[in-house]
Amino acid sequence: MKTVGRRLRGRAGQTTAEFALIVGGVALVCLVGVLVLGGGIGDLFGSNANRIGRGGPFVPPRSGTATFPESADDCVDNGWEQYAQFTDESECLDYVASITP
Repeated sequence: MKTVGRRLRGRAGQTTAEFALIVGGVALVCLVGVLVLGGGIGDLFGSNANRIGRGGPFVPPRSGTATFPESADDCVDNGWEQYAQFTDESECLDYVASITP
């Protein structure tokens, strides 16, 4: 019976060493992955951030100060630019057409 106990105790140390090697291997693979892919992922997020930032921050109009065009004349000749809710003349004209009976 003593021999079985000695064998089991001897294997516990071996299992711990194997576990440590596996954990070390996984950590090494993760480190290499971060080093290899880190720059590419950073560049990807950086380029998207630059694309988003080109237009400048959106500043919504203060509450109660938004105005709306009443006729198509208010939209033409860059008149749509004075209305913050429109991104181009066609949106402004579409709005005017939707309110005109």
